Amino acid sequence: MKDMEADELINVKPLSDHEAFNLFKEKVGRSIHFPGIKAVAELVVGEFGGLPLLIDRVARTFRKKERNVSLWRDALNNLRRWENTQGMDEVLEFLRFCYDNLDSDAKKVCFLYGALYPEEYDIYIDYLLECWRVEGFIPDADESIHDKNAFRDVRDKGHAILDDLINVSLLESSEKKCVKMNKVLRDMALKISSQIGDSKFLAKPCEGLEEPPNHEEWKQASRISLMDNELCSLPEALECSDLLTLLLQRNKNLCAIPEFFFKSMCNLRVLDLHDTSIESLPSSLSALISLKGLYLNSCSNLAELPTQIEELVQLEVLDIRGTKISLVQAISFDYPSYNRLTLVNSEGVNPVISKVLMETHAFALINHKGASRLSDFGIENMDNMLVCLIERCDEIKTIINGDVITKGVLECLEELSINNVLKLEIIWEGPVHPGSLTQLTTLTLTKCPELKKIFSNGMIQQLLELQHLRIEECHQIEEIIMESENIGLEPSSLPRLKTLVLLDLPKLRSIWVNDSLEWPSLQSIKISMSDRLKRLPFNMVNGTKLRFIEGQQTWWEELEWEDDAVTQRLQPVFRPQLAHAFPFSV
Repeated sequence: MKDMEADELINVKPLSDHEAFNLFKEKVGRSIHFPGIKAVAELVVGEFGGLPLLIDRVARTFRKKERNVSLWRDALNNLRRWENTQGMDEVLEFLRFCYDNLDSDAKKVCFLYGALYPEEYDIYIDYLLECWRVEGFIPDADESIHDKNAFRDVRDKGHAILDDLINVSLLESSEKKCVKMNKVLRDMALKISSQIGDSKFLAKPCEGLEEPPNHEEWKQASRISLMDNELCSLPEALECSDLLTLLLQRNKNLCAIPEFFFKSMCNLRVLDLHDTSIESLPSSLSALISLKGLYLNSCSNLAELPTQIEELVQLEVLDIRGTKISLVQAISFDYPSYNRLTLVNSEGVNPVISKVLMETHAFALINHKGASRLSDFGIENMDNMLVCLIERCDEIKTIINGDVITKGVLECLEELSINNVLKLEIIWEGPVHPGSLTQLTTLTLTKCPELKKIFSNGMIQQLLELQHLRIEECHQIEEIIMESENIGLEPSSLPRLKTLVLLDLPKLRSIWVNDSLEWPSLQSIKISMSDRLKRLPFNMVNGTKLRFIEGQQTWWEELEWEDDAVTQRLQPVFRPQLAHAFPFSV
C-alpha cells in the first residue's frame, strides 16, 4: 500500500458494469480487441465487484498476458480462486484497512453480518436494521426497546451505522430501499469472520444444497445462512448453543421441521423461515427463550402457531404476512417488547388490533379492505407510533378525519409513506389541532392518482421538523402547497426541509404561489416529468443553502423567471438529468 495515492484510498465506490469494463479496457490496452479476449475479459470484470482499485491492480496483470487467450483463461481461473494474482493482496490489504479503521465494534459486526447474504443480493434496509437491533449490534438496543424515545434513538443509530458503511463503500446502496455487498467484500468479510473466535459464520446461500451441513459445522457456527437452497429436510437434533442467527428462507422444498430441531438453540435471536413450505412449527420452539425476531411471512401452508410460542418472552418481531395464521391468534398473547405491526390482506377494523397499536412503534397497513381512513383504527391508539406505511389500500380516501378529533394526534410520528393508494384524495380532512405531526421528518407520496390536496387546512404550520418530501406519480396534483388552503402562510414555514423530490406530476404548476417562503434548510431539489411547472419559488435572498437542482435540460430552459439575476444565481447549481437516467431515488 505504500505506493497508493491518497485519492486511490478513497476511490472505492463501485462502478456500474459498463463503467467497470471501460476502465478495465483502458488499463489493459489494445489486446482486449483480439479474438477471444473480450469474452474472457467480461468474465474477469465480473469478479471485481465494480471496485476501481481492484480493476486497476488486476488489469496490470492481465496486460502482461497480451494476446494469449490461454494465459487469459488461466489467469481468470486463478482470479476466481484468488491464487497467484498480482495486485490482489494489495487490494485486500486496503479493504481490510477500511474495515479496521471503522471507529466502532458495532460497525464492524454490522458489516460482517452482510456476508450472510449472497453477493450482489438486495437486502431490505428495514429488515437488516431489525436483525442488527435484535442481535444486539446497535448500542443500548436491549435497554431501549420499552421507551419510544429510546427506540427512536436506536433506529437512528442503526441508520447512522448503515450510512457510514455505505460512505466508505463497504456496503452499496441499491434500488427499492436496499443495500448489497459485492463479491470481493463478501469474501473478505467471510475471511475475517473465520478469524474471530466468537463469530464463526456458516454461510452457504444460493449453492443448490439438497442436504444440510454436517453436525460439526452447525456446532461451530454462531451465525448460519442456508437461504435460497433446495433443502428438503433438517437434522433431527443438534448441538447449537452458540447459534445466534439462523437464515433458512426460500428453501421452498422444506415442508417440515423435526420435533427436537430447536432444542439446543437457547441463544438464538433471529430465525427466518419465510417463503418455505412448512405446515407447522415443532414443540421445541419453546426452547428459543432468547428469540427476538421470527420471520414466517409467505409460509402459505402455515395455518397456526403452536401454544409454545407464548414462552418466547423476548420476542419483538413476528412476521406472519402471507400465512393462514389469523390475526387474533397472532396477537392473543402478550409481547413484552412488541414494537412493529404489519397487516397484509386483512379486512375490517378488528378491535383486538387496538391492544397492539397502543404499543406499536412501526405500523404497516398493506392491501387492507374495510377501512376508509387510518383513523378508523382509533387514532388515540397511535400515540407511540413513529413510522407508518400505507400501501395498496384501495378503499382509503383520507388518512385522518380531524372532525372527530379534539386534540393533537400522531405527535410522535416521524415517517409517513403512502404508496399506491388509488382512491386517496386528501391527507388530512377537517381541522388540524396543535401538536399534530410536529415530529414528522419524512413524507413520501407515491402513485396516488386521485390525490389533490397535500397540506390542507394549515397542516403545513405543524410541520416544523419535516426534512424530506417526495411526491411521485400523483397525477392530479396541481400545487404542492395550495394557496387556498394556506392563506397567510408564514415565510418561515417548513424551516427544516432539506430535500424535495417531485416526479411524474403532469398537472403540477406550482410549488408555492410566489417566492415569499424562506426555505432556510433546503439543499436539493429533483424534478422530472413535470413539464407544466414553469416557475420555481426562489429569489435572490431565499434558499441560501440550496446546493443543486436536478431536472431535464429542456424543462430548465423553459422555466420563467421574474429577474435574470435569479437565473444567474441558480444556473451554477443546476444539474441536467441524463436522458437515459433511471428515475431519481433518495
